[in-house]
Amino acid sequence: MDLTEPFRNAFDFVARTVAGVNPDQLSRPTPCTEWDVRALAEHLVNGQLRLTAVAAGDAAMPEPITMDDPAAAAAAIRATAPRAAATWAAPDALDRTLTVPWGTSTGRAIRDIQFLELCSHGWDLARATDQPTDLDDATVGVAFEIVRGRLTDDRRGGAFKPAQPVAADAPAFDQLLAFMGRTV
Repeated sequence: MDLTEPFRNAFDFVARTVAGVNPDQLSRPTPCTEWDVRALAEHLVNGQLRLTAVAAGDAAMPEPITMDDPAAAAAAIRATAPRAAATWAAPDALDRTLTVPWGTSTGRAIRDIQFLELCSHGWDLARATDQPTDLDDATVGVAFEIVRGRLTDDRRGGAFKPAQPVAADAPAFDQLLAFMGRTV
């Protein structure tokens, strides 16, 4: 599955959302109950920078970004987006074995995790900071396709609670996040 366009859309959504965080919102709670807005945004931004660096084969990890300057954090996300797209488009990118902090995995699995992190934590951050969760339905549909194949009942627990109820006519993003265990 080609994720070039969905990745671009998800990175753009996250960059807009990170840029829209006001300093007075940094201590707000988020749908990820273990993190406030600052911790969630820093996890999201730094996770994207690190996963892109790992996928690109960098020996050194990028310096951590803080939310002391949301515009700079958003700029870092925007600058990483084309590099992530180019890295994942390389002919062998999805078949390589990559070492990440939690072990080793295929490039395909890491790419999918990176994309799902953009979508899900982007939503979490938007919700916590009263911003629109306006990622387009086509991109959300790709995320839903990926998560349906990966998030089986035996893999739930910890960050992934049981699927939550949601109206059949709820927006696509709400359906995706309810499936991932978020209360929408």
